[in-house]
Amino acid sequence: MAVTPVEIAKHNLEKSREKPVYADEVMVAVQFKASKRKVGKKEKVEKEAHVNMFFMDMFSKRPVGRIVLSRFTAQALWKVLGDNLSSIDREMASEKLPENRPAVRKTNRTGT
Repeated sequence: MAVTPVEIAKHNLEKSREKPVYADEVMVAVQFKASKRKVGKKEKVEKEAHVNMFFMDMFSKRPVGRIVLSRFTAQALWKVLGDNLSSIDREMASEKLPENRPAVRKTNRTGT
């Protein structure tokens, strides 16, 4: 029997020092950075942006995590979350019992 990606991820999480935490609220902030530089006779503005996500436990009123994403990773997260939410909506609207299949989606982009 083949090992599924869900089983591999679960095994790796169990072996890691990272422990799941509960968050019921998220705050998102965008951070821009820009600089000017001369290219020939013209000035060129170079920009970059990062998305900061702060996860909060509203019962304790404390932050439980902060993640900073590049623009590209944030776009991939948006797509994966959208795909998962569409799948959840279809499953919740269905009158059938849920299939016992892994509900894991990952981004297609790999680090370079």
